[in-house]
Amino acid sequence: MQNINGSHQDAYARLPQYCEDILKTNPGSTAIFEMNADSQKFTRTFVSFGASALGLAYCKPIIGVNGTHLKHKYCGILLAATSIDSNGCLFPVAHAIVDQENDENWL
Repeated sequence: MQNINGSHQDAYARLPQYCEDILKTNPGSTAIFEMNADSQKFTRTFVSFGASALGLAYCKPIIGVNGTHLKHKYCGILLAATSIDSNGCLFPVAHAIVDQENDENWL
């Protein structure tokens, strides 16, 4: 499986480039990658695609937020913001992967 999917370590190492690629190829998107300067440890990444930001104007005026624990070697938390579109379906607004769930990371 590692030959097919790669390792978690490789995936985390490619996150900065992934964020740069999002900004280059998706106009109006926001992609942020942060590391702890002292320990060079992953802190958080945030992604909101430009199309999702524009589409939010056509959604109901409510945003749901949720977090779930990621269970693997690096143990983080996936935070997601969603809305409801005009068809009554979930509409993804943004997502983030953080090292811990706290007020700073939610902001």
